[in-house]
Amino acid sequence: MVRLPFAPRGAPAALAAAPADEKASVVALASGSIAGAGLDVFEQQPTPDDNPLLQMDNVVVTPHAICFTDECMRSLAESAFRAVIDVAQGRNQAMSQGDTGH
Repeated sequence: MVRLPFAPRGAPAALAAAPADEKASVVALASGSIAGAGLDVFEQQPTPDDNPLLQMDNVVVTPHAICFTDECMRSLAESAFRAVIDVAQGRNQAMSQGDTGH
């Protein structure tokens, strides 16, 4: 866990992926150096039930997913459907990651 030098003690932390060091994260969260964390990825996937981060009141854990909005799901389904049609019609075009076919 990296402590930002300009952040006051107890500043909230936003983590986009797994903490670099879960043990250091537990210490920082327990000591109040970091007020809280939101996590969707752990060093070990799936994380064991006895992971100390799962027992902390100042940690929020959510499933790891790109998105769960209706718009995103529709776009993913449409993209997959178009890819199936393209392959069936002999148009096997490689799609880059994140390409929705638009």
